Amino acid sequence: MELGTEDMAQNVISSDRPATARDVSDIIGAADERLVLDILATQASVAEISEAYHWLTADDHLGGDLGKQMSTRVAAVCELLKADLEPPDEDL
Repeated sequence: MELGTEDMAQNVISSDRPATARDVSDIIGAADERLVLDILATQASVAEISEAYHWLTADDHLGGDLGKQMSTRVAAVCELLKADLEPPDEDL
């Protein structure tokens, strides 16, 4: 039985195994090497990085409304991603 691309992507995203640099890029897209290394330093799993990315990019923020708390690693990845998404302050 051969898995389709969608099935393979779902397996990667739902995995609790430790993330690799390629996993991070597959989840968040093209990113600065420093950001990828910082995310890897959190020791977050593929599933945790995917959850953090979803928290920041979802149109609905039901996670908080449902009373679900972020794990420490998900929160750490969220903070890294949020800092990367924020435009730099320009002091003119």
